[in-house]
Amino acid sequence: MKKKIAILLLLVTSMYSCKEEIPKVDYVILTGNLINLKSGGNILVRNSKGFSKQIKVPVTGQFIDTLYLDTSVYMMRFNGYQRTEVYLKKGSNIHFTFNGAEFNSPYTFSGDLSTLNNYYVQKSSIEKSFHETGGPDICLLEEDVFESRLTKRQKDMERVLLATPDIPSDIKDKEFRNIYYERLKLMESYNGYQNDIVQKKYRKNHKLNEKFAKELEALDLNNQTDYLYSSKYATLVSLSIDYKAKSFRDKDGIPYGDAYVKAISEVKNDFIRENVLYNNLYAGSSLVNSKVVVNAFLSLSTDESRIKKVKRLYEDSAKLLSGKPSPKFVNYENNAGGTSSLDDFIGKFVYIDIWATWCLPCKMQIPFLEALEEQYHAKNIEFVSISVDKQKNKQLWKDLIKVNKMKGIQLIADNDFKSDFIKSYNIKRIPRFIFLDPMGNIISYNAPRPSQTYKLKGLFDESGVK
Repeated sequence: MKKKIAILLLLVTSMYSCKEEIPKVDYVILTGNLINLKSGGNILVRNSKGFSKQIKVPVTGQFIDTLYLDTSVYMMRFNGYQRTEVYLKKGSNIHFTFNGAEFNSPYTFSGDLSTLNNYYVQKSSIEKSFHETGGPDICLLEEDVFESRLTKRQKDMERVLLATPDIPSDIKDKEFRNIYYERLKLMESYNGYQNDIVQKKYRKNHKLNEKFAKELEALDLNNQTDYLYSSKYATLVSLSIDYKAKSFRDKDGIPYGDAYVKAISEVKNDFIRENVLYNNLYAGSSLVNSKVVVNAFLSLSTDESRIKKVKRLYEDSAKLLSGKPSPKFVNYENNAGGTSSLDDFIGKFVYIDIWATWCLPCKMQIPFLEALEEQYHAKNIEFVSISVDKQKNKQLWKDLIKVNKMKGIQLIADNDFKSDFIKSYNIKRIPRFIFLDPMGNIISYNAPRPSQTYKLKGLFDESGVK
């Protein structure tokens, strides 16, 4: 009897040990069918945590690609324009289609997670309507009008979310919070334009500023779940740390870098703290000049790739300090005709705007930049705008300049973000503003924006613009 039991146990053990193990799938299969394309292009898949991949699309419009990434929400954009959010989950097969003959044609998803991703398409449509209704000067609206539109945007998105069936409850909860974070970030953008020009010409009160400050102060900065899901939450965490750092700097009379380390130490989640530090350093923030901030990152991170990049950026940042010769651009196409090089402007101060036609924050700076150009028209300064649009989208660049009657010197970089000039300044996010002296030396490689009029005019005055 004992012998029979032993044999039986051996057989059972053998069955389990011989059972084929199912390999763990750590990728996403993305397929697309883009109809009516006149030429091929690129699908960009990216998120705010550093993932970015370009997928080539042939003129047939059909492609398939394997993406090795973390499960999260990503931004997907075709040729810099048709864009939508998309939820990519390891092990899923995602398929979409849209009509390439229609500008900003909506995406239609099928396959895995199609209900959720088609919700994101509807949400993108609401977002597009919100900005189109207000126009590029939406942040110049009176507060009650802006707040009313902001409230409508939030309610419309929440209504669509509630009406969409089969969205997993955990994602639905995160998305409700994300819609709130988006509202809070839009409030911050609106308040960011409260400068002396806007206050005198457009606004009477600033109640939204007080609301935003209170809500940001109450924000939990240690929610790793939301940090991974919501790019707007990640941005708000970074903003909160920046505001606290400036407060410490002013109150304690210490350098901003030291104040920043003090502020970020209040974030107890190591993952969030490391990522906020890395994203700021990698994006070309002036923090990369601060040894104490760089050391704070190096003492926290165990990612050898990131450590290597930050060390290189710190070494390269020494070339961009005030007084150093600016990297040069040569023979950039000028919308007015011919080409222009940086050396053409020797003898005058130069304020450079790095932007693109697809960048909404860039376009929101246009009215402020126009006002500055008008005010300093007869002074010893040139205003140079450099687009990082792809060369194949050059006509869109020309059309936008014409439609908006943009002044100043309008140039387009020779190789978008891959241009030597852009790479030399480590520009990965736009808009970016650079201020040079009449000898072509750097005054600030991360100068105030035109909307920060009081701060920017102060820099002009102390530098000798007259």
